[in-house]
Amino acid sequence: MAVNNTAANPSSLLPLELVDKCIGSRMHMTMKNDREIVGVLLGFDDFVNMVLEDVTEYETTPEGRRVTKLDQILLHGSNITMMVPGGEGPVNQMTKKYNSQFLCFTFLNFKKKKKKKQK
Repeated sequence: MAVNNTAANPSSLLPLELVDKCIGSRMHMTMKNDREIVGVLLGFDDFVNMVLEDVTEYETTPEGRRVTKLDQILLHGSNITMMVPGGEGPVNQMTKKYNSQFLCFTFLNFKKKKKKKQK
């Protein structure tokens, strides 16, 4: 008699089983283009095409970040690069990203100014 150990060891779940456990949960998805999607997962198929409701789309453009609210969408699975169950979207993550970019930019400018003064 075979024993199913997936309840005791969640790391032995297959990827589609993990996605199945997320139905009804809020998901944060990073797409191949400059977009991030946050919504409640309603369902998916074997190709990981997903239906989401209560959706917020974040798009990075040269002018800044564009936010679009949608009732329901169908995402094509081949465009998804990362899924975060329970993710709240890029707001906090973008702040961290911009802070680290700002610190890096400030540090590089500081090094350039320091080199100019030494010459």
